Amino acid sequence: MSNFRLNARKPKGNAGLPTPKGELYLLYTQDIISLPPVAEKGILCNGDIHLKNGRRFHILYLTPSTQKRNIKSDGEVDSRGFKKKVTGNFPGDDIEIHQFIKNNINQGFVIVMNSYDKGFHRIYGSVENPLYFTGDFNDDDSAKGYELTFEQNFADENPLLFYNGTIVLDESAIDDPDIEFDGLFARRDGSNLSDLEIDSWAYLFDNKFLPLNFFPINNQW
Repeated sequence: MSNFRLNARKPKGNAGLPTPKGELYLLYTQDIISLPPVAEKGILCNGDIHLKNGRRFHILYLTPSTQKRNIKSDGEVDSRGFKKKVTGNFPGDDIEIHQFIKNNINQGFVIVMNSYDKGFHRIYGSVENPLYFTGDFNDDDSAKGYELTFEQNFADENPLLFYNGTIVLDESAIDDPDIEFDGLFARRDGSNLSDLEIDSWAYLFDNKFLPLNFFPINNQW
């Protein structure tokens, strides 16, 4: 029996209108040390999500107009809880989405939804009761892409959690590095080296100790 006696009054403005939606932030459950503790009324988090060293939030794009976020009360009397589900469409047939599906089909996730009210992000799932996804790929005359569904296997006590802590994103998921690697490293087959550079490398392996001024700069000795 709850000790709280709370009101849920009429929201201000047109609160029932659809909300803008963006990218999802995914957390692998094995990367999480702990979710932040919640305040007295059980919904608002205090503090940051603690991740293992070097781990980050990962980005998943789903077409905003296709995203649905569902919380369903589930269970029998004396064992009712809340079961969360997030669905949406990933457009296209790029290799990255097929790799994601292949390598994460049995992976549990906690999903943090971007803050559409500029106040709090929403946390769906937990380490103990994560969301697992299923994916249906369709390619027909109307569209091409994956329909992804993230859902908990069973209900728990939280409808969702409100979060305004730190989100540290995986940089590789944001932008490709602005680096010309061909100018930094030699390919194994030497295909990005000039004849002069190939001769220099060959001489290097034949003569293990060389003066610092041995190598040409801009192909000039």
